[in-house]
Amino acid sequence: MASAFVPRHIPALLVTTSMTLGGTMPLFNPVRAITTFGFPQRIAVSKPAHPVMVVGSARVSAIGIALWALYLKGQFEAMDVVFASLGYLALVDGEGGWRPAVFRAVSAGLVALGAVGMTAGR
Repeated sequence: MASAFVPRHIPALLVTTSMTLGGTMPLFNPVRAITTFGFPQRIAVSKPAHPVMVVGSARVSAIGIALWALYLKGQFEAMDVVFASLGYLALVDGEGGWRPAVFRAVSAGLVALGAVGMTAGR
């Protein structure tokens, strides 16, 4: 394990963990995951919407797992590249109910910090 923890890694690790674990919610409770994301109940209870949410969230978990692997290998610059490429989510993820929208917008904003090399320390 080549990673060397420093306090500036905290935002990156929080976002990485929330992506990894949060993407599993639809596997266990797709209705709750869909409503948490801000969609109305009529969509959340729609059976055809469930696999769409599962697949989309699985991709988010896969990115979280990849980010954890990069962190544990000490590849902080690579993490920042992934974070910077996901930074556009700060603009898109602000939709839905105000609480989930604020959480997603703040999380995506932290992800965008990769654009300035926050994890690598540049």
